[in-house]
Amino acid sequence: MHRHDVYSVIDGERSYQEAKAVDPSRSDIISDLHVGDTITAIRYNLDKAMEAWYSGSVPHKDAMEYLRKIAALCVQAGERYGMPDRKW
Repeated sequence: MHRHDVYSVIDGERSYQEAKAVDPSRSDIISDLHVGDTITAIRYNLDKAMEAWYSGSVPHKDAMEYLRKIAALCVQAGERYGMPDRKW
């Protein structure tokens, strides 16, 4: 998968997260995550990814689904708080 395609999938996950945040039937979704909330959500999904990886096999589709969620959570944090440039 090319980088552009990966970014497209992450963007789709981010759109999915935004749609769920305004869904009144999903009271479990927090639309206004603070940095600590985001880190907690990342940790939760990382633990799930590790479990899926441990019990899965190549290409680790289940684990990759959690990594997609984590990537979109990072994007959400960057949208809200800014993302510092990488110093080369």
